[in-house]
Amino acid sequence: MAITGSVARGDAGPGSDLDLWLIGPGTGRRSFVERGVPVTLLMQTPAEARSFDSLCLFEVADLIVLSDPRGHFQQVKRAFAQRRAAIRRAIVEATLEDLRFELAHGAVGSTWSRVMFLRAAGFRLCALWLFKQTDWRVPRIRTLRTHLPPGARTALFRLLALPRLTPSFIRGLPATIARVDRWLKDAARRGALSRRVFADLPREVVAKWRAGEPEDAAWLLRKQLAQQWLPPLLDARGANDVANLALTDAPRGLRDLFLQAQGLKGVSAWDRRKTAQVGAQLRALARQLGLSRLLR
Repeated sequence: MAITGSVARGDAGPGSDLDLWLIGPGTGRRSFVERGVPVTLLMQTPAEARSFDSLCLFEVADLIVLSDPRGHFQQVKRAFAQRRAAIRRAIVEATLEDLRFELAHGAVGSTWSRVMFLRAAGFRLCALWLFKQTDWRVPRIRTLRTHLPPGARTALFRLLALPRLTPSFIRGLPATIARVDRWLKDAARRGALSRRVFADLPREVVAKWRAGEPEDAAWLLRKQLAQQWLPPLLDARGANDVANLALTDAPRGLRDLFLQAQGLKGVSAWDRRKTAQVGAQLRALARQLGLSRLLR
């Protein structure tokens, strides 16, 4: 068994969970709370742990090995060392592919569709920069705040336009969810999504807020709304479909919450000025990171 994730990297915050990687006969993923600490247990067989995909997923260089009686983690580290260059190339290329996708979708569709993809592209640029500097795979807003150069940090937060999650906003979130409860019930009846996801959302957001991670709470809220709330409620196939809707058919309470989380004052089909503003913010961020060439 080994510790991975933010605890192993040394950048864990008050709201971070403990990621444990277990190599043995079983496979799967479990989440539970032990003495008030959220724990994620990732289980793989020895062959799976040494696979190329697994080596791309885990930050092997930062592992804290707790026990290794059969030498499985020694074998993982040897496999990682032998293929490190190929692993880095694969991760960079996968990140660039996502970036190209986001930039392409940032040029079409409705205003908030463009804004959503351009902001995602900015976050992707920062993730790429951080990976090249540290080999870390999954940055948090808190991590980027700590490690980005000052100019890039300022440019990122201007681009993301994260809303101010005040205590009153957080306290009112469960009530907002309750107001759209009938739409959630319809979604559950259609088999679109489990009610449990909706019940967990305010708890996760509130937990991050109370742990002193408001930016990560806002980022989680924004992603959940785009990826898990709106698609089933609007009978859309996924977040990309939703991003190109005008939101006129969304329940008002949900639409208002979504706009607030996205940092938009309203929905306009072709608000060129807003798109141009966010595009300029993305270019400024790329300049600060020395990655302007990736936007050409």
